[in-house]
Amino acid sequence: MKKQKVVVAMGIIAAVALLISFSLWGRVLGQRPASALTGTRMQPLATKFIAKQAPLVASLLINPDRLGLATSLATAPSERRRLHQEWQQWQSLIKQNWLIDYDRYIRPWLGNELTLAVTSPDLDRDSSNGYQPGYLMAMAMADQPRAQKYLEKFWQNLASQGANLLFEQHEGIPLITTDSTPSLSGATLGNYALFANDVRVIRNAINDLQVSDLSLANLPRYRATIDRLGQKRIGLAFVNLEELGTWGKESGFLGNALGDLPNASLGLGFSIKDRQLQSETLLVADRPWTEAPTLPSNPNPLTQLLPPDATVFVGHDLQQTWEQLRSALTPYPGLQSLAQNALQSLTDRIGFDLEQDIFSWIRGDYALGILPGKNFNWLLLATKSPDINVTAALDRLDHQAQQHLTVGKIQVKDQELTVWTSLQAENPTIVSGAVQAVHGMTDRVVGFASSVSDLVTALHPSRANKQLPKQDFAYFHRSVPLPYAQTLLNETIPGLDNFLAPVLPHITAATIARLPDPNNHILRGEISLRLQ
Repeated sequence: MKKQKVVVAMGIIAAVALLISFSLWGRVLGQRPASALTGTRMQPLATKFIAKQAPLVASLLINPDRLGLATSLATAPSERRRLHQEWQQWQSLIKQNWLIDYDRYIRPWLGNELTLAVTSPDLDRDSSNGYQPGYLMAMAMADQPRAQKYLEKFWQNLASQGANLLFEQHEGIPLITTDSTPSLSGATLGNYALFANDVRVIRNAINDLQVSDLSLANLPRYRATIDRLGQKRIGLAFVNLEELGTWGKESGFLGNALGDLPNASLGLGFSIKDRQLQSETLLVADRPWTEAPTLPSNPNPLTQLLPPDATVFVGHDLQQTWEQLRSALTPYPGLQSLAQNALQSLTDRIGFDLEQDIFSWIRGDYALGILPGKNFNWLLLATKSPDINVTAALDRLDHQAQQHLTVGKIQVKDQELTVWTSLQAENPTIVSGAVQAVHGMTDRVVGFASSVSDLVTALHPSRANKQLPKQDFAYFHRSVPLPYAQTLLNETIPGLDNFLAPVLPHITAATIARLPDPNNHILRGEISLRLQ
């Protein structure tokens, strides 16, 4: 039986550690532009050791100590203790899962690249005996003789603690492996120190270096994806979605639906700008995205009617957007199932069938907001379309609601509203009710909400809130309680919270934007995280 749980933990923890480091430094460096690091256009050179079918590669392209110094200078004295604790946590994760004491053995010689990779979903490619992924960590040396000295001390220290060291050579290169759990293998290749969870990963890295056609660095899709990431960055990630799905499903960290990902690649370039950690993203597919949802031509005015601390999804022509999305995902049943499950989860929480009862008549701008509070409070706004009879559509909804709820009209601040109420008899003489949904309209806007006060405030705001740029289509705010956000995330994309849970507490807001690209094989976007 393969040591699946141990090696999966090693890979996941290492990747999460890298994400934590981005968030840790990003939120501090973004506070003072003078101390923010501009990043680099350099590409990770360690990809020459990594097979082209690797599911996931992530690189930090700046020395952690350089980031740490800038972070310390930018941090208020009151925050330095907390910052130090998180830095210690990062090092503890590396030591626990890779047996490496960063401060003692790595820090003195580390250069400007630290790359982590899932190199293979299954090292022996034999599913009959379980799955053992391969994990690789490659670190550039700033001083090679100094690095060799500290690496010798590292292996000697493991041996002094009782580890049995095994020595071999592959293609003339010395390899060292421990027989402990977790197992660790290492080698020096040129100006890089390599560590892996299995000696086969190191052997494969040597093969990939000697036969360049085998390496990720020479994969045309990788080069095309990374070359199109234009801005300077402090980190870079490349995802082979099809292989990632296989690895995630078999390791148990992604649900079965995500095991059926398309033959496409995802490139991410991380940078720090305007107090935010930004990720330029490129999704490059093997076929044109002919039915991808179209970009809006103008900003969505409805975002000005929503509270500034709401989580917001915006767009234009909900019916067309859903049809385009469903068509684009038709070749990928797993992703199509995810989209349908997400819609069903939202339908169950809101209480009516979104696809049948709502999408059909929202042909203009729309905005769906999840509002702050302990409960699931929501607000859906849509502009009226002249060729759609909104009143008739609302009458049909009211008729359906009457089968289970009490439907009545009220007047609030000269605004007529229709309220769906669930009534309960506390005793023969007292009846109480709870609002399940409310809807109303003005000359331009029709709205649904879970609360009377929220809808009235939106339809008749005392002041306009900040409007999202036209390319933004989702804005997430941490006013949505973290446990609820994680639950909703896991219901929508099972297993994804395994990756994001350690990072979510650091995020106060996130914006997702779709950007134009002339190549119809590419979906370009940007993710911005405001960090605490």
